[in-house]
Amino acid sequence: MKGLLFAMLGGCFVLSAVSCCEWKYVYVSGERVTTEDHRRCFQVKEAWKRKSEWQPYCGVVENFDFNEDYRQIYLLRVEKFDPSHDTMKVIKPVASSMSDKRLREIRAKKKNIRED
Repeated sequence: MKGLLFAMLGGCFVLSAVSCCEWKYVYVSGERVTTEDHRRCFQVKEAWKRKSEWQPYCGVVENFDFNEDYRQIYLLRVEKFDPSHDTMKVIKPVASSMSDKRLREIRAKKKNIRED
């Protein structure tokens, strides 16, 4: 019985270790830029790599809504990041560059609009 339990726990550990390698952390700029072919694209770069540079990403970002009213940089955990792919699936938003004070101001404005 103990052997079966340890085998199941070991299998779960191996599966979690394999699945963790499929995602990456990415910085995404909420402000869109215009490329040479006149498309509106996000600026994207891999997180925590000094030599990575901002690249235009013109594909679809799934599972995340950008607040395009303000200039922000988002830190996102995504599946299998490649700037040449058409879709980027967000697993989890981690952080944004907007301060807590500014977030409270925006929420207060939205709350006042809803009450009116």
